[in-house]
Amino acid sequence: MVDLVTPVLTLVGQFGADTASEWVKQRRKVNVLVHRAFWTHNGVACYFVKVVNLSKRDVEITHVWFQGPRPIPINPPQRPLPYRLKQDEPWETFIQEESLPEEVRLNAFTLARVRLSTGKTLRSRQDTDVPPSGAVPGPPLFTEFPAGMAASGAMFPPVRLKDCTLQSHPWNSK
Repeated sequence: MVDLVTPVLTLVGQFGADTASEWVKQRRKVNVLVHRAFWTHNGVACYFVKVVNLSKRDVEITHVWFQGPRPIPINPPQRPLPYRLKQDEPWETFIQEESLPEEVRLNAFTLARVRLSTGKTLRSRQDTDVPPSGAVPGPPLFTEFPAGMAASGAMFPPVRLKDCTLQSHPWNSK
């Protein structure tokens, strides 16, 4: 967690308690959480990175990746970036488990990174409060392949939206 005491005390000393209180209210608070689950329609295991905007204003996500020996970008066509999150809005993206090297999978819950349009990079933590099944937060997933995307061998075949649900793995609650 970020140390807020020092900047708040500095603002209080320089500008008074009202200004410091406004600064704390205005700052951007964004949670980045990771869990592992699989798609019920095809059994593919994925790591899901959830971003929740808890601030009082919109934030824009420009990049999502897993930090490893080399950065591993997460940008499936179903979740294009950049994406603007409104206040209290969740958004989630995913990457196939087999796309991550073993050394990243071992610590995947804390290795996801999210970059905002401000240039700030956020680190993830494990999402331990994942329901047993559910939908992926954010805009609806495609119900068919976008133009130019081949259907053969693709990770996500065309399915009805109601079939795009997730089943959590029990080890998310470690």
